[in-house]
Amino acid sequence: MGFRKHGSKGVPESARKDFLDAVRSGLSQSAAATAAGVSHTTGYKWARAAGIAANLGHRGVRYSAATKDSFWSAVTGGALPAQAARVVGVSEFVAHRWVQQAGYVPRTPLPAESASTVGMRQRASLTFTERYRLEELLEAGCQPGRAAEVLGRHRDTIGREIARAKPSGVV
Repeated sequence: MGFRKHGSKGVPESARKDFLDAVRSGLSQSAAATAAGVSHTTGYKWARAAGIAANLGHRGVRYSAATKDSFWSAVTGGALPAQAARVVGVSEFVAHRWVQQAGYVPRTPLPAESASTVGMRQRASLTFTERYRLEELLEAGCQPGRAAEVLGRHRDTIGREIARAKPSGVV
């Protein structure tokens, strides 16, 4: 059944039944209305008429903690968020929202030794992700020259970034 205009005239009674069954099974009113093929406004009217209170603070499907844990296990195991979303059965939009809410920054893979200096950008500032990765590399004991190779940047750029990040008075 396709998405319909506002109002419930001409909508079969089976759509109302589908909507109410979906709401009672745990879907939000907005998601249940979409599943039934009616506008969310019509869905809210039907819910009110059936004595179901509107939950305006929630839209869409609620995912269990197990689903989120499976997603994060896949992501930390090396899968891209979009791949992990497909594995656990959530939309890429939901996966993107979870990544944003968590402030997750994926680790950058180490490049092959032969491609270490191919695409260096000249004197461009480091991005947030590059700064984060540089911090990880330095904390892991990587030398600044090697960090420059891994990030595909000139060693002077890395040196300036390290100098800029040091608090004043530290030698």
